[in-house]
Amino acid sequence: MVKKVNIRAVDSWSSVTKVPAPDATQPAGYNYVYDLGGNLWRRMAGNAAGQLQVSIPATVTADISDRANRLVGIVYGSQGQIRQNAGTLELVTEDTGENTNPRRYEKLHGFVPVFATMTFALTPVRIWAVGLAAINPVAGRTAGRITTVYTFCIVNPTAGPITAWLEDVATNILTPLYPLLAGESLVVEWVAGLNLGDIDVYLNSDTAGVMGQVLGTEDVP
Repeated sequence: MVKKVNIRAVDSWSSVTKVPAPDATQPAGYNYVYDLGGNLWRRMAGNAAGQLQVSIPATVTADISDRANRLVGIVYGSQGQIRQNAGTLELVTEDTGENTNPRRYEKLHGFVPVFATMTFALTPVRIWAVGLAAINPVAGRTAGRITTVYTFCIVNPTAGPITAWLEDVATNILTPLYPLLAGESLVVEWVAGLNLGDIDVYLNSDTAGVMGQVLGTEDVP
């Protein structure tokens, strides 16, 4: 704590501020500050331009820097510096996408069945189902869990045009009908996921030989 005064009436001033009065070696007419830490008076210095020179402790300058940083959006957490977006004001974070990017989440936690092949036209085959072996998990779909499909791959290896789609065990159509020309392939994506519920999923087509695969996740309801 520093108190500043221009000493002109020593007795009256010192009786009010309750600090020691200057001694005889400190003549009136100069500017002094009383250093409470050192318990002594210090004359304020000036430069050639007649300006006062003030020495600010490092602890004070550090606090000033910290306050200035806060004004430009820099905040410090326990592990270091945290920033905000200048326009929207939300915190700037580094997102690996593990929990927010559906594609990354699907890659890390999703199911991968083998490709199913239509044996007969208009006779659905299981593409993702309980008890149907898969690449991951090996045992296939887990009963009681909710299936969400993000990707539907269709391959037409035949010599003519085909139409393919997904349906459930009761032949309810779950997706649009997708037409493909001879030799074409199609990848259908649902960015937010196609929630199908706790069901087995079937591939159907108007032509034998058509192949299909679905990729997605299964979650506890």
